[in-house]
Amino acid sequence: MDPKREFWKGTYYLLILKMIKESGTSYGYELRKALKELKPSESTIYDTLKKLEKGGYVKGEWVKVKGRARKRYQLTERGEELLRELEEEARLLCSFLTGPRK
Repeated sequence: MDPKREFWKGTYYLLILKMIKESGTSYGYELRKALKELKPSESTIYDTLKKLEKGGYVKGEWVKVKGRARKRYQLTERGEELLRELEEEARLLCSFLTGPRK
């Protein structure tokens, strides 16, 4: 087990949902490009998108772009709710890491 990898694995759910919400819709390639500083593998992004789609958090739709089929993702209501919950969890984590402790 790689603790750092496991940490990022969970964090990608939050980041991907947030990025899709901000853009309205997004393609996997766009997400991977935007997250390149974090060095996710291609499979990490697409596996996360598949899990989010299977869970009903995002909706994928095949569209033609410049003659190529690409899958475009958008948040569902369930995805919006999960994003709010994950953002709250992230705020709690940040507060714990930066705040005073007794």
